[in-house]
Amino acid sequence: MKVEINIPTSLADIKLSDYQRLQKVIKENSDDNDFVNDKAIEILCKVPFDYVSKIKRADYKFAINTINDLVKQLNQDNQSETTDLIRLFSLNKELYGFIPDLDESTQGEYFDASRYMTDWETMHKAMAVLYRKVTIKKGELYDVEEYEGSAKLADTFLDMRMDIVNSAIVFFYNLSNDLLKNMKAFMSKMLTKDKQAMITLQRSGVDMHQFMESLEATSLNLRKQLKLISIPLLRS
Repeated sequence: MKVEINIPTSLADIKLSDYQRLQKVIKENSDDNDFVNDKAIEILCKVPFDYVSKIKRADYKFAINTINDLVKQLNQDNQSETTDLIRLFSLNKELYGFIPDLDESTQGEYFDASRYMTDWETMHKAMAVLYRKVTIKKGELYDVEEYEGSAKLADTFLDMRMDIVNSAIVFFYNLSNDLLKNMKAFMSKMLTKDKQAMITLQRSGVDMHQFMESLEATSLNLRKQLKLISIPLLRS
């Protein structure tokens, strides 16, 4: 019996919802590599699970190795500061755009995006914060709808391509790191010059060293939360 395998050759061939399913399988079956491999082929190659065992060994290994290459690409992109952000994309005949100026986003938007990025199960909600329907576009310039909460587009974005999702995660991750670095540098400079601020901190029981340690802990925590791309490689 012939079993057709549609092996993804790029991140653009994988939907966010399928990647979320794979993440869940890996999380719940970390001690069963063979089962995870079978589920990876079922989910990403669109093969009914009962038929996975009927795939030729050579084709099976090729599929797993190809999936591993895509996982490696995700891992490499997560460590990169040069991954290009995909600002515009079409889905179901609608044009969506990344927030034109993330620096101008509200505290609520930033909080929601960083909160939803802490778990792959809510990644579609994070994308619904960062991307909205384009309301006007002229050349490379565009504007998007006002943020009304992630629920409006979250389910729609389950069908987002993983190359778009990945570009947004890396962009947001790097931007957040830069923001925290600049914040620490600014606070350090300010407190060194502003004796009154130093006195206020000391009176509250916090010295300069403790304050900077607190900021560093915040930075480290955010890096841990946003570093979600890295997953175990499947066994070929």
